[in-house]
Amino acid sequence: FTATLNTAATAVDLSWLLPSGPYEILYDDGLQNNFTVWANAGNLNAVKFTPVGYPCQVLGGKVNIGTVDNYPGATFPLAPFKIAVYDMASNGLPGTALDTIDVTPSGTGWIDFTLPPITFNTGSFFLVMIQGGVPPQAAGIAVDETNPQIRSSSRFTTGGGPWVPASGNFMMRASVSGP
Repeated sequence: FTATLNTAATAVDLSWLLPSGPYEILYDDGLQNNFTVWANAGNLNAVKFTPVGYPCQVLGGKVNIGTVDNYPGATFPLAPFKIAVYDMASNGLPGTALDTIDVTPSGTGWIDFTLPPITFNTGSFFLVMIQGGVPPQAAGIAVDETNPQIRSSSRFTTGGGPWVPASGNFMMRASVSGP
């Protein structure tokens, strides 16, 4: 931010750059209303994220895997799951996986993850949770049903299914850097 007196000393000229830096993109209200987990490993839950400006660098995020009450009979740590970054296909659904990491949850609630930075110059991207293991040892995902944003989708890959809209907001958030 810069403030300078003009040459006539009658006004102060103000100027600043667009804000930038790490910020979090979220579409849930932070309160779990529901929970979902697949019967089979390998199925997908996704959230579409749209940055405020470009270029946008995806740095990581967090996913809420529910409460201990969602895991009767489970022992911790749960089976590892994967988080992937997908670009957006022309139909507005997840397109191509750009990178994937393994995440091992040691407890419930919000699980943080860090991704190798991926830069987007236009459009939206998806964070995708790929279920590992089978219940009760599989991590599911918490769902916020208060104000659905129509940004969550699921894919029953082990059954050969397509991407379908999911009810509610999967509780996944993106950590990004950019304007």
